[in-house]
Amino acid sequence: MWSKKNRRCYERTGLRYPSDLTDDEFKLIEPCLPPERIVCRRALVDGIFYVLTTGCQWRQLPKDFPPRSTTHDYFVELNSTAPARSPSFITHSMPSCVRSKAEPRRRHSPSSTARA
Repeated sequence: MWSKKNRRCYERTGLRYPSDLTDDEFKLIEPCLPPERIVCRRALVDGIFYVLTTGCQWRQLPKDFPPRSTTHDYFVELNSTAPARSPSFITHSMPSCVRSKAEPRRRHSPSSTARA
């Protein structure tokens, strides 16, 4: 349920774009990313999420992100690190990595979900 406390947790104000990661979100995925090189990994990930969220073409990536070719190459690299015959890193491996780093899931009793 959306309470005032929950709204503050998920608020996206103060970010450049709604698709940008908060500091806490980036801390969760940072261990899953390849080592940093010349361009900041956070800017690259924000650029990738911008394209995935908005559905824009790579060539329409705003100029305040790293170059589109660099961002696209990083996206391809992230997807190629996923094991063969498995879904891509962005849609499968990264979320599972985040889930494993996040607080442990609560176990529900079987009776609580059973229908009468």
